[in-house]
Amino acid sequence: MSVARSVLIVAVLGLALSPLAASAGECDASSGELLAATNTATAAFSAMDEHAFLTAHDEARQALVCLNEPLAAAEVAAYHRMEALAAFFEDRRDEAMLSFGAALSVQPDYELPASIAPVGTPLHAWYQEARAQSPEATQELQVPERCSLLVNGALGTRYTDELPAIVQVIEWNGAVRWSGLLEPHDMLPEEAFSDTYTPTWTPDAALAARLAALPPPAEDDSPSVSVNPLMVGAGGALVASGGLYLASMLSRSSWQRAADRCALEGACWDDPVSEQENIDALRRRTNGLSVASAGAGAVGVGLGVVVLIRLDW
Repeated sequence: MSVARSVLIVAVLGLALSPLAASAGECDASSGELLAATNTATAAFSAMDEHAFLTAHDEARQALVCLNEPLAAAEVAAYHRMEALAAFFEDRRDEAMLSFGAALSVQPDYELPASIAPVGTPLHAWYQEARAQSPEATQELQVPERCSLLVNGALGTRYTDELPAIVQVIEWNGAVRWSGLLEPHDMLPEEAFSDTYTPTWTPDAALAARLAALPPPAEDDSPSVSVNPLMVGAGGALVASGGLYLASMLSRSSWQRAADRCALEGACWDDPVSEQENIDALRRRTNGLSVASAGAGAVGVGLGVVVLIRLDW
């Protein structure tokens, strides 16, 4: 077995170790999980696989409300485009146009790939029509105390109230309190203002019934790959390393923002001693996550080397 194939198998198995929870209750998801579900839905749409599209679309919606980290603008635009594809699937033109408009407000130069919307198709026409529109009316969002807002991936408090928008409430220490999709003219819900709010997810019963009514997915006739336990361990360690590294970067950003707020803006709230203690705690957390990431990465690489040696035997 080649080194490239071994690395590919390890990566795939590692990603399989962190699926989104399907049951109701408290939830937690990364931006990577959201983007993976969005990309899966887009690929399923291109293949006109309704079952796979609906499943991935539901996973993406779950990941959005369960996010534990901020989204980048490109991830936001991809999500809006996925919602437009979902509306197109059900011939809901107005909703598709709004979602396309939201995506274009974030990435105005983005072109839909020909595999999704060939020139001359209704979907391509809808996208170009959405591009031609330029809604200007905006709406001011109330900001929860000691928090900031990310509106479609950018810091701000206003959004185009004729279009949907992804809004995230970011607490003063960098933690994500609430994430969700605001429909046109919506305001933040009450839970976004609660510092004790915990993200939860309730499965969509209507979607479950719809999926049950569809023909079962075609069976995969490709050859199966035997799973080496060391391979699974290597994949898990590498995924953990990546997650820890991302967490350390987010923690570093929170630490830097807190330090800058004190040093440059003099905004240490009413208790500078407690604020400095918070800055020190963020610094220690950042350092700890960095060390843990390096350790997990070393374990993953070590196990991967062992797997390759055993495969060569």
